[in-house]
Amino acid sequence: REQRWRRCDFRDGRALLCIDTDGGAMVRDVAVCDPLHRRYLLLPPVPQGLPDLVHHLDPFLAPAGGDEGADTDTAAGAPFRFKVMCLAQYHTRLVLHIYSSSGPHAGQWRTVTFDGWAALLAGVSDHARSSAAFGKRYYAHGCFCWAICAINKLLLLDTATTEFSSVNLPPDLMNHQVAFVEASQGRLGMFALSQVPTHLVPRLRYSILVSTGDDDPGRWQKKKVVTLSHDYCYQIIGVAGGYLLLYLVTDNPDSFPPGKVPDPGCFSLNLRTMELERFSRNRDILPLQGQLYSGFPPYLSPPTI
Repeated sequence: REQRWRRCDFRDGRALLCIDTDGGAMVRDVAVCDPLHRRYLLLPPVPQGLPDLVHHLDPFLAPAGGDEGADTDTAAGAPFRFKVMCLAQYHTRLVLHIYSSSGPHAGQWRTVTFDGWAALLAGVSDHARSSAAFGKRYYAHGCFCWAICAINKLLLLDTATTEFSSVNLPPDLMNHQVAFVEASQGRLGMFALSQVPTHLVPRLRYSILVSTGDDDPGRWQKKKVVTLSHDYCYQIIGVAGGYLLLYLVTDNPDSFPPGKVPDPGCFSLNLRTMELERFSRNRDILPLQGQLYSGFPPYLSPPTI
C-alpha cells in the first residue's frame, strides 16, 4: 500500500518529512522541503544499524552552523545550508545520525555514538529501562534536550560539538509534563506542569539549572510557581518566540451556568514577565499541536533548498 509522508520538524523556513517503516520503529526515507517555494530534497536513506535497534526517534532539523570546510561565502552558501539529525536508541547504546548539506561530510550520513549511554542506565531496573521513553525534544542555548523521567535524567546534545551529556532531574516529575527554555546568563530553565494537581489546584513550577563550575553537573533551583485556574485541565504545547504555550479545556463544565462554559483554547506564558494570556479560542488546536511552528519566512524570502 502507499506510504504517507508526515511532518517531523520545522526550522529556518524548512520542513522535514519522513516515512515510517517497520511499524514506526525505524525511519528510512527523509525529505527536506521548502514549502514557500514548493521545493524538496530527498536525502539518502537513514542508516538502519544492527538488529538490536529499539527505535528511531523522529528526525529533526538542527542549526546548520559553520560546518568545517563549508562554503565561506555567506551570501551565496549560508541560505542553502541545513543539517538533519536522527537519534537511534539501541538496547546498549545511543547513536546519532547526522546529515549535512555542506562541509567534508556533505551529502552523506555520519554517525556519533553516545559512549555514556550504558553508564546512564547502569543500576536501572529492567522495568525502568523499558519505560525510559524520551520526552519531547526542546532546544535551548545551542543544545537539544530530552527528559527521560523514568530514570530522572535530562539528555543534552551540544549542536556545536555533537557531544552528549546528562544532568539529573528532580525526582518528582513522573506525573508532570516538562518543557525546557532559555533562562538568563546562558542557563537552562525548566517548567514542570503537574498532571495530578495537589488539592485540585494545578501549578506550573519554574526552575533553573545552577552550576558552580565545569565539574559541577548543577542542581535545579526553584524560582517561581504559577498557580493556574482550577476550572481547567492544562497541557503543554511547546515553546516558541519567548513564550510557553499551553492548551486548556474546562475540567468541570457542569460547574458553569448553561451557555457560560468557557471555550477551550490556548494561553501563552511570557518567559520574561511570567504573565499568562489567552491567544486563541480554537478548539481544534489540540489535535494539531504537533503541527504548530513559528518563524515562517516572509513571502518574498529566497529559496532555502
